[in-house]
Amino acid sequence: NRARVAEILAKGQMAQQVIAALNAPGAAQFKTFTFKLSPGGAIERDDSQVPEADKAALRKQWEAHATLKCASCHSGATVKGGFDIADYPDFSVADKQRVWAALTSNDEKKRMPRNADGTAAPKLSKEELRLWLVN
Repeated sequence: NRARVAEILAKGQMAQQVIAALNAPGAAQFKTFTFKLSPGGAIERDDSQVPEADKAALRKQWEAHATLKCASCHSGATVKGGFDIADYPDFSVADKQRVWAALTSNDEKKRMPRNADGTAAPKLSKEELRLWLVN
């Protein structure tokens, strides 16, 4: 039961950080995205009202960020943890939620991204986290 409680707490923590990132100052451009939290802790995202031009612009921003923070370990011939950054945009929301959990974890052994020496890098800013949530 301890593992299940830890999982529930981690989902709650992630949801709290997701909500904070989406409601932070400067998040007005993300208001056309709709996010819901199910009773089981799953996050549902609806981007059907987002103009394609906005999606393309946000994708470019995310690609620049992901290349800078993640590509050295998660692209090309080096695909640590079985996660290839190029596949992320095509993930289901459930698969993306696992990535979001790693990005928001308080556990430095689990949190991504990592520094070159393998230690946990500082947590992403709300602006950086929003790029992951909307892509």
